[in-house]
Amino acid sequence: MNFLSNKQIGLLALLLVLWTGLIYANTFDVPFYFDDAANIEENSYIHLQRITLGAVASAGVKSFLSTRPVANISFALNHYFHQDSVAGYHALNILIHSLAGVFVFLFFKATLWTAPGRHKISRPEIIAFLAAFLWLVHPIQTQTITYVVQRMNSLAALFYIASMYCYVRGRISGEKKLIWSWFAGSLFSGFLALGSKEIAATLPFFIFLYEWYFFQDLRWDWLKKRLPALIGLLLFTVAVIFVYFGKNPFDTLLATYVHRKFSLTERVFTEFRVILFYLGLLILPLPSRLSLEHDFALSHSLFSPITTVVSFGALVMFLGLAIYLAKRERLLSFCILWFLGNLVIESSVIGLEILFEHRLYLPSMFFFLLIVLLVSRIVKKEILLWSGFAVVICLLSYWTIERNNLWRNPIAFWQESIRKARTNPRPYTNLGLAFYEKGMVVEAISYNQQALKIDPFFIAAHNNLGVAYQKIGRLDEAMNHFLIMLKANPTIPKVHNNLGNIYARKGNFVKATTHLQEALRLDPSFFRAHNNLGNVLQVQGKYNRAISHYQQALRIRPDYEDARYNMGVAIKRASQVGGRVK
Repeated sequence: MNFLSNKQIGLLALLLVLWTGLIYANTFDVPFYFDDAANIEENSYIHLQRITLGAVASAGVKSFLSTRPVANISFALNHYFHQDSVAGYHALNILIHSLAGVFVFLFFKATLWTAPGRHKISRPEIIAFLAAFLWLVHPIQTQTITYVVQRMNSLAALFYIASMYCYVRGRISGEKKLIWSWFAGSLFSGFLALGSKEIAATLPFFIFLYEWYFFQDLRWDWLKKRLPALIGLLLFTVAVIFVYFGKNPFDTLLATYVHRKFSLTERVFTEFRVILFYLGLLILPLPSRLSLEHDFALSHSLFSPITTVVSFGALVMFLGLAIYLAKRERLLSFCILWFLGNLVIESSVIGLEILFEHRLYLPSMFFFLLIVLLVSRIVKKEILLWSGFAVVICLLSYWTIERNNLWRNPIAFWQESIRKARTNPRPYTNLGLAFYEKGMVVEAISYNQQALKIDPFFIAAHNNLGVAYQKIGRLDEAMNHFLIMLKANPTIPKVHNNLGNIYARKGNFVKATTHLQEALRLDPSFFRAHNNLGNVLQVQGKYNRAISHYQQALRIRPDYEDARYNMGVAIKRASQVGGRVK
């Protein structure tokens, strides 16, 4: 029986939604950042002009990250309704975060009523509400919510926690029809989570663990009888690995390290320290400690630096504590396992970047339940407990608003990132790009040159310098940077497009045509390359072929005004010379 009525529970859920909207209200004008370019701005597959099954399917499975169709389709629908207006993208991100918070609240509430020892917990709905509230307003979440492309992360977490909640409701439901409806909802949500981001691969294991912890009372005889189910989960995981990593997962895993400056063992050792760093950010999330980029020294062995073995020991201790507490403090044990287990995919062997704050979004959910449970045991007076949490929630909310204000100013944002990651070339190139977009080309060149001093082979810096030099007419310098990129990777369509433009400006139409055709071979949907090739053909008087490419560009991007204007010019010129436009 609930201490609070369903109406009161609904009002608490509504408060979570409204408060989230309030503290993220200053993000609607935050521009696209970093990976937003490849996944949204330059992804022609999500630029829907009509909503058809084929177009939506293409947006899902042909986009840059084709293994995340659910997130890609959400971007496609955003673009259909809002085009390049960022406000619509942010509104949906905020809504997803709010719904995730509501499901966290409901799942915590159900868990507190299910867990052994629940009779010892006073007002479990309030405990669940406070934990969900802390999770929602914590400034560490800004990287997932305010950074548009990280919707992949928030969607996966939303459907993950919804799947868990539906499973629990199915288990405690007394009506057969409702049981299977809840289980169907759990299964459907699970597939949506997996289609949003690969972090959802841990979901079957946590459902199994939850069942064993809270419904089977950690009985070994039950576990032994479910060995076939465990084997099935293992086979499912293997199948997922083959889907995402191809026929030879081990080779694919090693391939993730080809362009990294660290080895597999260095990454694994470093992640021991990263996880403790994550805990530090959760405990003390000052805006000055947060950044899209962090300088984090590598661990070259278990003893270099010495903090590596200390961190490893601490993680083993946490795991041992979870096992030790399993019988007497079931819920606390599960909280620890949830945090560690949901970091396994992104903080272990896959050759991803060393550290990103958004990786805490899903793992941190039960961290806050653990905190609220422990504090509620220490602070016995309810008025002190609730007033204390109210102060913390307001403080975290203020820091979230402050952090979001920084996201609104790309130049200030990347300048701060440089202060946090001085040996990382990426924030320098992104700051240079921010200056370039403001028309400050000299500053853009300067920061990209600094990036190359850190890493002479950093491709993004060469690309940005090439674009900047091309802008101010220093074509030979621009060409030099693009040729360096081409040598490093000859399969980048943008490089061929840029070289094609430079050769065209130099009057070498043969080479210009060759590079632009190669850009279109690599990416047939590259509408700017179609437009540029049309321009090259038009200059040579090949109007019909030029018009054909303008038409191709407009089929891909009907609102592309440059192609529409150029096609009009080509049609007029063709008629002036007595040509017939086909």
